[in-house]
Amino acid sequence: MSARRRRGTTLVELMVYLGLISSAMVVLVGLEAMSRRSLALQQALIDIELDASTLLGAVRRDVEAARRLELDRGALVVVRHDGVTVRYEAGQRVEGERRVDHPRNAELRVALEAAPGGSPLVVVEAVFAEQGGAGAVRRTFRRVAAPRGELTP
Repeated sequence: MSARRRRGTTLVELMVYLGLISSAMVVLVGLEAMSRRSLALQQALIDIELDASTLLGAVRRDVEAARRLELDRGALVVVRHDGVTVRYEAGQRVEGERRVDHPRNAELRVALEAAPGGSPLVVVEAVFAEQGGAGAVRRTFRRVAAPRGELTP
């Protein structure tokens, strides 16, 4: 009698193949979840950078156009040369009757310092925080601005 060769796969080989394929799928799903989290974190950081640029740019423009500067209970009060009073306080910017809330839970710390020439410098530190799908994101920005014209007492 001649021995017959069997062709095909055995049950053990099939289980090994299925185990390898399922392990590869688990790795791919994990990589995709990690890339989504990284993308959400990058988007949150970009949003915070844009908000910081907008808010700190407004502070700089107001300070450069200032006729008078003062700190009032932690709030920065700027009287511009056009007569408009702008107040930066906790959580908002008040220009005349118009109130604009700071974005992304921005927390402002303002200080007046003397420059070497004797004119004041406004030092603004803004802390932005966001809680989102990427987790907690917190960034601190520090800007210095000086009035361009003469200040009145």
